Amino acid sequence: MKKLVIIGLVSLALFGCGEDKITKEYLVGKWKCDLTSYRAKIQNGKFTEYVKDDINISFTEEYKIENEKLHVFDEENNNWKESDVIDEYSWKRKSHEQEDVNYISTNSIKKESQNKFTITEEHIATHKNNYKTKVVATCTRMK
Repeated sequence: MKKLVIIGLVSLALFGCGEDKITKEYLVGKWKCDLTSYRAKIQNGKFTEYVKDDINISFTEEYKIENEKLHVFDEENNNWKESDVIDEYSWKRKSHEQEDVNYISTNSIKKESQNKFTITEEHIATHKNNYKTKVVATCTRMK
């Protein structure tokens, strides 16, 4: 019995209790999101630090659960549509090659608090252009 309790405590310590995981229930409600874009180029054989672009966009997202699926309000078409935001941003790294250019993309979604999460996309294109971009959307729950 002691071994079982110890294994449980070790597992909890290693993997946490999942409170920082983004769930569809967590996303329900209205969010104000601020998007910031960054870029970096190859200089002297390595990437420079990211420099903030002049692109700053604010938008709102509203989520609800319908038939056990997450939906987002599409303001352009004035209707609700299924959302895969959790799956879309839960993967870490994908790469592919096209016309002698290697593309590497990294996406993440992170719960910062009960009322704030961030989505980060990083794209690196090497060979011809040798650049990388990063877009960060910080979303805060609206009251």
